[in-house]
Amino acid sequence: MNAEGGQFFQALADDGIITATLHLDVFVGLQREHFLFDRDPMFGVQHVFTADGSPECAQAMVEHATTTIGSPPGLDERVLERTPGPAPRDAPEIVFVGSRYGYHAEHPWRQILFSALEQ
Repeated sequence: MNAEGGQFFQALADDGIITATLHLDVFVGLQREHFLFDRDPMFGVQHVFTADGSPECAQAMVEHATTTIGSPPGLDERVLERTPGPAPRDAPEIVFVGSRYGYHAEHPWRQILFSALEQ
């Protein structure tokens, strides 16, 4: 999010409107953790819903006057099921959704996975 986004959130808060954002990734413990408070206005709101439900994330947010709410995955084995019939003839065997390049270095196995899938 850019600086204009931060100004927008601040204007809302100044008018008494509760501000909140949602992020579906982990920041605490990664090199990019500083984005939480240094550069990205997304984390300067009153409440941050995040996939990082760790105690470390909650503590970091408290230290910066932000409430964090761990948000579990939207889809899991309770709501997903296999299709009742065979897959269409032209359906790929494996589908991967997510970033390939520029992913944080703390998780090198993502690039390893892509390389293996290509072979």
